[in-house]
Amino acid sequence: MQSILIIQPGALGDTVLTLFLADALRVAFPDSRIILAGHKSYCQFMLERTVIDRILDIDNLPLHHFFAPMLGDEQQDARGPLSLSGHDLIISFLFDESGLFRENIMARNSGCTYCPLQLRPDPGFIGHVTTNWLSELAMAIKEVSQLESEYLTKNDKILSCGQIPSVSGNDFIKSLAEDKTIIEKLLDNTGIELLGRELAIIHPGSGGINKSAPLEWYLHLATKLQNQGVKPVFITGPVESERCPSMRSKISSMHSILPAVDIEVLTIILGQANCYFGNDSGPSHIAGAIGTPTVTIFGPTNPVQWKPLGQKNSVINFGKVYNP
Repeated sequence: MQSILIIQPGALGDTVLTLFLADALRVAFPDSRIILAGHKSYCQFMLERTVIDRILDIDNLPLHHFFAPMLGDEQQDARGPLSLSGHDLIISFLFDESGLFRENIMARNSGCTYCPLQLRPDPGFIGHVTTNWLSELAMAIKEVSQLESEYLTKNDKILSCGQIPSVSGNDFIKSLAEDKTIIEKLLDNTGIELLGRELAIIHPGSGGINKSAPLEWYLHLATKLQNQGVKPVFITGPVESERCPSMRSKISSMHSILPAVDIEVLTIILGQANCYFGNDSGPSHIAGAIGTPTVTIFGPTNPVQWKPLGQKNSVINFGKVYNP
């Protein structure tokens, strides 16, 4: 198998969780080229840091052509991008009720194996969503079936307590040699001094209001960490700035806060932190996947199914600690 395409139109957290599948596919097919079609702003940081070899910006792909009835080979070839051709395995999270996308994409990739996956499992499923994806994929591919059996046997005790290790045994996202220098410069330019203290990153925001614990919780946490000799530093994103413009000023009056950064720099920050605290959000998924000890506060979402990847994760759900 030479080329594998994963189509993931989901949000940042969904995109990071997809790295579980990519990691498993790299183990099963070590010489294959793995391509991820997703929102560029969510996945550009993955190059060099993950097993992903190439990124396709799903927002610039004319996918709507593939949801129309087939027009014949010549016309079909003319209206579809070459980047969606020549793949041996295609895994798609796109909703395709009519089946037209499947028909059209397979016409552009003769002889390929096509595996549609549900982003969200059926209501009766118990377990983490990534194991559901792996099981669905294993039904279609012999190599993945063998891999799934070995993975579940090896990691039975870890999975039973909620930790989500990689199939390869590595972190899903790796830090690079230059990351330490970058974070040191960022902290220096912001006037934040560690003075030998451990760095705790706190992200009090989330994409949904109902997923966000009260800001006061995090401010109280930061004060406790500071009293224990740890340096708490807050990060916020554009969603928090729009929803609660006063959040940054409230935080900065009490604790250090970093300026808004893109996801590439955010990944560096999270990878260099000694620990991380946040809501059920994209940054929490990055922190867990890069191997930073992570505590994620879940609200209405089921943490058993959606907790971050990695083996250094704890989850608090409505006051109940699942993995202290």
